[in-house]
Amino acid sequence: MKKSYLITLLSILFLSNCATHDVQYKNEEIKNNSNTTTSSGKVLERTLYLIGDAGNAYLGESTEALKAFTKKINKNSSKKDFVVFLGDNIYEKGLPKKESENRKIAEHRIDVKIEAVKDFKGKVLFIPGNHDWYNNGLPGLKRQEKYIEKALNDKNAFQPEKGCPLKKINVSENVLILAIDSQWYLEDWDKNPTMNDECDIKTRKDFFLEIEGIFKKNNNKTIVVVMHHPTMTNGSHGGKYTLNKHLFPLKRKIPLPGIGSLIAQVRSQGGVSIQDNNSKLYIDLMKRITTLAKGSDKVIFASGHDHNLQYLEKEGIKQIVSGSGSKTSGTSMGGDCLFSYGKQGYAVLDIFKDGSSEVRFYSSENNESNLLYTKEVYASEKKYIDSYKNKEFESVTNASAYSKEDTDKSNSYKWFWGDHYRYVYGTDIKVPIVTLDQHNGGFKIERKGGGHQTRSLRLTRNDNRTYALRAVNKSAVQFLQSVVFKDTYVEKDFKETYTEKAFLDFYTSSHPYATFTIAKMSEAIDLYHTNPELFYMPKHSALGKYNEEFGDELYIMEERPDDTFLDIASFGKPDA
Repeated sequence: MKKSYLITLLSILFLSNCATHDVQYKNEEIKNNSNTTTSSGKVLERTLYLIGDAGNAYLGESTEALKAFTKKINKNSSKKDFVVFLGDNIYEKGLPKKESENRKIAEHRIDVKIEAVKDFKGKVLFIPGNHDWYNNGLPGLKRQEKYIEKALNDKNAFQPEKGCPLKKINVSENVLILAIDSQWYLEDWDKNPTMNDECDIKTRKDFFLEIEGIFKKNNNKTIVVVMHHPTMTNGSHGGKYTLNKHLFPLKRKIPLPGIGSLIAQVRSQGGVSIQDNNSKLYIDLMKRITTLAKGSDKVIFASGHDHNLQYLEKEGIKQIVSGSGSKTSGTSMGGDCLFSYGKQGYAVLDIFKDGSSEVRFYSSENNESNLLYTKEVYASEKKYIDSYKNKEFESVTNASAYSKEDTDKSNSYKWFWGDHYRYVYGTDIKVPIVTLDQHNGGFKIERKGGGHQTRSLRLTRNDNRTYALRAVNKSAVQFLQSVVFKDTYVEKDFKETYTEKAFLDFYTSSHPYATFTIAKMSEAIDLYHTNPELFYMPKHSALGKYNEEFGDELYIMEERPDDTFLDIASFGKPDA
């Protein structure tokens, strides 16, 4: 009985983790439309050629994937395009010192990639993976950076630099690449106490704050996050193993049926390796970064790490895995995976002028590229339909920050929570009506603001001076997302709930118009200050697509203290 139970248990473990090297699609519909493109008639903005884990070429040889990849980029690329090597550039332990016996093979494994892109017309970018850290940590990583940048004659070819965690690369007005060294986050910092000495970012907290700021400031762009470790995977680092791994779990070819399945199950559930996506640090990293990404319109993750090709989508997160540049490992379908392939190959990401994007995955059998799967990542941006054209407005109106309903509280409620400034929030005041195109010479919207509770827009006046426009009514759900629920996306869950109402009432503890007294008091004692304006702004044509979130309420506009206001007296006239 016990033996039968054990056999059954091991069989379940085996079946639940078994992966394959074959091409797989989530369903027949995806399979039948695997080569259907949405790019017809579109204007191409940029192309990114993505290949990872390409650092295992044998001495004197290249790899199957690199050979096919080279033919592809030489045939189709332009000066605007990027090749991105997604880490693990040298197996097994990065670039050793020159006197090392492993130096020759390590150099060769970089040189074959340098050779592969020698005729490429665009920009080449290497990012680090975990194996690139394995030669004495930071010193070995810097050796590789120096070697690559010298070989390519490009001091920016290896990013992020100096073992730092991230680098923002402005590709165009519509596209941004965020290069992240995910191994930096996973490293044992106690063993590398000086690893952040040359970096502006020195803590994991600051790392996330920087990413949050980049996402918010570039929300109108397609942001491609290139980092070695994927946010999600159905490969071995996600606990999925081939039949061979179940039978031969060790590097030595000793068959251990049953035991292999048990080892696979323990690894898939226990977070045994820091490099697997169920380890604590890995989970912490991916939870936080995906939560931040969900607050942006168009973020795409491109990674290697698992030695296969995958495309996954989950709750708005788009993940490309292209890690079979020299090694292979099986994948398992299910969950969030739409496509997978467990042999050598690469991916190509096209980004179009209309804001849409499309990814293509290629195999490299016989050193030739064969298209396996095409998927639209983001659709074209919806064309804004102006329903406010030619609408006329009065010059003044009476308006309040909150409705009477939101500020009318019972005596017991006020006894427990206090009076606050609810009366002020709920009182109508007479204010001018303003539209962006007509006010003070006219303004254009640059982007949404990035505060943790204020709802704001960054504006540029027709003389290129910059202003901040913020609603008097703050956002409770924005605060909850940014400060309370950092690792889980909850903004939509708290809309129109009691929790939101409670936080909005909490905001009444501060005076809504206090900023106007600050300016006058500062003037009286010769302190520098901004010059805020209060007005009512209706939904109107100049707000464009932002009419969905802004308009029909009270706003405060003030100058941004930057170099566009060097001649303003209240800023001290610093250029005078």
